[in-house]
Amino acid sequence: MSDLMTISTEIRNASPEEADLLSDLALRSKAHWEYPREFVEACRQELTYQPSQIDNNKFDFVVVEENATVIGFYALEKLSRVEFELDALFVEPKYIGKGYGRRLIKHALSSLATKGARKLLIQGDPNAAQFYIAAGGRQIGVRESGSVPSRLLPLFEIIVPAISCSCRLAHTGDLVDLVDLAVRSFIDTYGGENDEYDLDDYLSNSLTVAKLGEELEDINNEFLLVRSDQTDELIGYAKLSNGSCHSSVIGKAAIEIERIYVDNSVMSKGVGSVLMSYCLARAHSLACDVIWLGVWEKNPRAIQFYERWGFLTVGEHKFKLGSNIQNDFIMNKSLAFEDG
Repeated sequence: MSDLMTISTEIRNASPEEADLLSDLALRSKAHWEYPREFVEACRQELTYQPSQIDNNKFDFVVVEENATVIGFYALEKLSRVEFELDALFVEPKYIGKGYGRRLIKHALSSLATKGARKLLIQGDPNAAQFYIAAGGRQIGVRESGSVPSRLLPLFEIIVPAISCSCRLAHTGDLVDLVDLAVRSFIDTYGGENDEYDLDDYLSNSLTVAKLGEELEDINNEFLLVRSDQTDELIGYAKLSNGSCHSSVIGKAAIEIERIYVDNSVMSKGVGSVLMSYCLARAHSLACDVIWLGVWEKNPRAIQFYERWGFLTVGEHKFKLGSNIQNDFIMNKSLAFEDG
């Protein structure tokens, strides 16, 4: 009978005395990507942290330990009351790919939410681009490296939700919660502008347990769910479909956001941005070059939201709500920029 070692992990604030330890860890983590030795050396100054930095209220240095050994850390720099930058996020090479990076970025976002922050900027290593996209980041530009002049690095932005929440793909066990939110959010969005009979007709044909169950099983569909970390309540969802594409959408590999809704109780708290970030990340992971959606012409709030995310109106189509034929704008967003 063998003894199994208990693995304990802890995330805590770094101490100034750990500056050298974190500097060495950052260089080892950078070297993991098989950069030439001279390139890693060129990064040494930028990746050397001083005790005064860790002790500075402008920065938050946080480490993750496994069995009391530091195996990763992140550093946040305060730019303004609502905007921070991720100055560092490194994990020991042998622990890369084991979920510690995800734990650190999630911890950072949760910490920022408690501070009232709304935006996190990240100048990322190209090898970490997929990681930051999967964490909800979207590329907003490029920035010159602080270590190698003329080397341009992708600049990402993550919108920090006002509440702590998590996004994942749905499974059949989510069906009841999904139907409940789908019905409530549809009524909240369209109830005030449409006939009750038309609403009931749509709900009884399109948002039932049977119908959404079929859609969950369809390999052409994916549902993304956002749940509150505190209550596990479902507070937002999106449906992605890579089936048919509207004729006004130009692309070799298109994906549609067929539905994206947020519960009224968390409206304007960043949950919609979390969903959109993950929709874009999922589209990117599927190698799509364009993402599109239809939005009711009488829903200016949604239209403005999509425009802020870079969607452009490219066409129109008709949407049947009961006996009412409505007009939807077709909007799309090229993903070529996100591909770097």
